Amino acid sequence: MYFKLDIEKSGRWFAISCDCLGVFTQGNSVEEAKEMFKDALNALVEEGKSKAQIEFADDNQGFKIVNFDEMIAFIMERLRHQSELSIADLADELGQKSKSLIHRYLQGKSIPTITRFDELINAMGHKIFIA
Repeated sequence: MYFKLDIEKSGRWFAISCDCLGVFTQGNSVEEAKEMFKDALNALVEEGKSKAQIEFADDNQGFKIVNFDEMIAFIMERLRHQSELSIADLADELGQKSKSLIHRYLQGKSIPTITRFDELINAMGHKIFIA
């Protein structure tokens, strides 16, 4: 599962961003920008929680989080806040009466299937691609 990544040359800098997760940074080279991106993403992770282990796609158009199961609650909560949806709103978007399972996903107590994760992400107005 890959998240879309944008890398653009801006003057002497290489700007790198993942709109989906709201992470933006830059570096003097593509490689430095990618390292800065890893640092920026992990700076958002709560103290004491697992840090994201990232692998970039060969074409630099996306990245995957290797330790995805450990990071899924962080990712979903980050996306939910960006979409400005409450847990009740998200349940409504999914046509689900119970909010408890969504809450368990957001707390990391349950891990959704890839299909369910995709549905959750789409309900929050984001897209991911699976490769």
